[in-house]
Amino acid sequence: MIDRSSPTVPARPGENPAGFLGREPRRGLVRLTPMNATSRPDIRRGLAVLIATTFALALAGCGGTGSTSAADPDRPPAPAAVPAASGTVTGLGMVMDSGKGTTICLGPIGESYPPSCEGTPLAGWDWKAVEGFEHVYGVKFGMFAVTGSWDGTTLTLTEPAISAALYDPAPDPNYMRSVATRCEPPADGWAVAEPATANANALERAQSVAAEQDGFVAAWSDQYAEVTIPPYDEDPDPDMGDDGAIGPLPVVLNVLVTGDVDAAKAAITEVWGGALCVTEPDNDPATLEKAATELSDLEVVESASVMNDRVVVSTLFDDGTLQDYADEAYGADAVVVTPALRTVS
Repeated sequence: MIDRSSPTVPARPGENPAGFLGREPRRGLVRLTPMNATSRPDIRRGLAVLIATTFALALAGCGGTGSTSAADPDRPPAPAAVPAASGTVTGLGMVMDSGKGTTICLGPIGESYPPSCEGTPLAGWDWKAVEGFEHVYGVKFGMFAVTGSWDGTTLTLTEPAISAALYDPAPDPNYMRSVATRCEPPADGWAVAEPATANANALERAQSVAAEQDGFVAAWSDQYAEVTIPPYDEDPDPDMGDDGAIGPLPVVLNVLVTGDVDAAKAAITEVWGGALCVTEPDNDPATLEKAATELSDLEVVESASVMNDRVVVSTLFDDGTLQDYADEAYGADAVVVTPALRTVS
């Protein structure tokens, strides 16, 4: 698979990566993104994003093939069902009621208005207790963060729901592992070396240069690393135009190449003055492609994509069983499982 990482700062944890492999998502359970929900409180604008995502996922899903992992005698048995949670879980999605019971859509939404999806049964919901939803043609719907118990099929509300516009989730630790910086920090820590070439425009240029390097695999920005920014002029880069107020970015640009690492680093440094990590990939791209295709056909998997030298897998909930299976089947640190419902207790 060709890496489809964004040419700018990548999505926040929890977002479904581009490059989804496998069949069309079941039950509408590919996760909604916390960034989409919190930064776009207007539901109609949020729907436009969801519809676009659904369309992209549907196109990608057309190429799914049968899994070979189940027939491999050297593989451990794959999980057959989404497990129940022993504690409380939380998730972000579109709560919907079309007159047939309340559900929560933790993934793509149908291209319609009002929206549609199969969703997951949501028990204990009271529309009178919440605000920030719409009621169109007999369908009630709104974006909410919900917390409750999970028995493997139904999410039962145990705490008041929170409007997505007011929800500020903590980063998903699983997803953070897939975007973490691969290099060890310098002795003095990560720091911006040249503020004039460490802004958003410079990052875009740097990723373009990275993509031209021999054996380029992927490039992404680690937004969670601690990066020191030295004092700088208000407009350190004259060619930034109206974007001059953005200033240097506190990110580490990660680049993976199978070619000459030193040569790639030197070329990128000419246009990028921010923190930089250039390394070789840990995993064979062809092996990851095969793993993504096989994993996408498991019943408990909603999507699987190759991203940043790993396979990122979306599932409804995982108690560790799916991650353990992936580690044993494909090797430790080759697959990152990101569940839509996260354990909070």
